[in-house]
Amino acid sequence: MMNIEKVCVCFCLALLFFLKLQAQEAEDKMQREGVAIIPEAYDRSSISLILVYQNGDPFSSMLIDAFRAVNQSEKFFVNPLSEPVLRFRNVRHAETNVIHQQHILQQLNENQYPREIISFWYNRKENGLMDMELIHKRGMMNATVEEVMRNQATTRGNLALMDYGNRLIERSYIIALDFTELKRVKADDYEGFSGQLRASLFRINLSEAERGLIYDAWVLPGDSREDAAAKQALYNQLSPDLQYITSVSTSASAYNYKEHTFLGQITSSRSDDQLIASLTQRAYDQMLTELERNYTDFNVVTPLHSVRPLAARIGKKEGLRVDQRFFVYEHRYDRTTGQIVETRRGVIRAGSEISDNRGEAMSEMEPSIFYQTSGRRLQEGFVLQQQNDLGIELRFDYSNAEMGGFTAELGASVGRFFGIPAFYLSGMVGFDAGSYDYLADDGQTFAEEDFSFLQYGISLAKGYHFVRNFEIRPHFGVFFETARNEDLVEEEIQGIFLNAGGSLGIHLAHYMQLVAGYNQHISIGNASFGDEETELLYTDIFPGREGGSPFFGIRFIF
Repeated sequence: MMNIEKVCVCFCLALLFFLKLQAQEAEDKMQREGVAIIPEAYDRSSISLILVYQNGDPFSSMLIDAFRAVNQSEKFFVNPLSEPVLRFRNVRHAETNVIHQQHILQQLNENQYPREIISFWYNRKENGLMDMELIHKRGMMNATVEEVMRNQATTRGNLALMDYGNRLIERSYIIALDFTELKRVKADDYEGFSGQLRASLFRINLSEAERGLIYDAWVLPGDSREDAAAKQALYNQLSPDLQYITSVSTSASAYNYKEHTFLGQITSSRSDDQLIASLTQRAYDQMLTELERNYTDFNVVTPLHSVRPLAARIGKKEGLRVDQRFFVYEHRYDRTTGQIVETRRGVIRAGSEISDNRGEAMSEMEPSIFYQTSGRRLQEGFVLQQQNDLGIELRFDYSNAEMGGFTAELGASVGRFFGIPAFYLSGMVGFDAGSYDYLADDGQTFAEEDFSFLQYGISLAKGYHFVRNFEIRPHFGVFFETARNEDLVEEEIQGIFLNAGGSLGIHLAHYMQLVAGYNQHISIGNASFGDEETELLYTDIFPGREGGSPFFGIRFIF
């Protein structure tokens, strides 16, 4: 019985190796013939999270409790560790206050965390028995629908998916969280905690020799005690390398607002434990965003499934969210160089129809829908690569109308938090100066006087992308305007306006738009001289300061 099981294991390994060679030969043939190769589907990474701290760090007890309760992203597999908290003594840098990655790396290796993660992947028991159940399950869960459909059409079947899932071990990471600063904050309007987080990323490198050692140390149910003990000893020699990849830093805070503030009246007070738990969760979320921006292995890469509509078979399992940005690439074979050339063809963003594909990949899964913001015509099979942006934009424009001048507007893409694509909240500041009709002291006649005008306000806007490279964006907002002429009036004259209009944006590049639009200004409420409100409308004092104004400018997208 024992020999039969060994033969079966060896046969499966040989079959997987043969299929791997066949796939490589097919890929080489495609390169020789000039066929563009679509990169393999997004490989879902796995993460083991660790908190590191030093004796004497403030609030460490509450921080440890908060860390253990962190809600981790569903985008990544979670490989739990037996002890995810590491304590150090007197290792923080005197100036930066960080625990250096070399100290962390040394401790991770001493604690045999890489071997523990490998054991988790293979579901290794204390008696040395292992299985492929988790790898098979995660391989199925990680596979995209295209790969499932291809494998269902061949004799490889689920065995190939187990081979696919085996590669996930090579994408196992450890993230060490180091709160370099955590302090209590007290201010006139709020009090709570603020912190600085440094996250260090490490990756497990499992060599072919170590992979072979795993199979050599695979204890089978029919093994004798002597064989099992020998395999146990062999497995204990396993010591995979742990490679330092990068570090990112971020900050987070959590406050209780005092009762005299607006936020204090609409929010409830939280305990210190709850505040630190909120701070820790925010720091974790922001840390992942920074890693996605700085490390490409954490980005989603997948083929474009269709172009009408733009769709890809990714969804909530990959952490897809509304307005998430993707670059779209075409891969062509260059016969002169013998290389695959990657060319960016466009930029797309996720719309509101995001597929809930959490669970095993199924061939009937609905794709997620995207919209194109810039670039050329796209084709099926082009490759999407996640490229997170900051979700902010800056616009500068000018109008020579009666109510014109220069305007700067800072906007934020807030629709991604509410599931509304291309929805923006903006703040603006504007300046204008010139000679304008001004109501004289008699309250009946007007005289032309020199005034400078300062505007500041907020607005909401919704973008529509009916054609690539073009965006129509209606907007509505409110702003305040102050008029000043110190030689004529000692105090500022203030008025309130509603602002409605729209703009047309033409993409010159994915990060820049040429903008032309129209604003309609409507004066509301009475004007004020300093703190004293009058019975006059602002437009009674300045009859030319309302109405429509066309504008043109440029918008930068970050």
